Amino acid sequence: MSPDAGRPIPDVDVTEVDGRFFLLHPTDSRVMVLNQSAYAVWEAWHHASDFEALVGEVAEVFAEPAAEIRADVRAALDDFSVHGFLAG
Repeated sequence: MSPDAGRPIPDVDVTEVDGRFFLLHPTDSRVMVLNQSAYAVWEAWHHASDFEALVGEVAEVFAEPAAEIRADVRAALDDFSVHGFLAG
């Protein structure tokens, strides 16, 4: 998947319980459970201009070098796409 292939779909409900975040799909019964790292990617992808900006934002949140988290950010986007939470 191209990192810029999709953006977050609108109207996803997010609920946090005990440090886990639940994304509730707005049109069907799909749910994704995210840890704090994946949730940081989800939130940042709403306003990041492109994949590199997204990696930079997430790296800043966790005070990690961008090169060390790039693959994890890409994997999170792939998961969002596979589960139908990205469009475009």
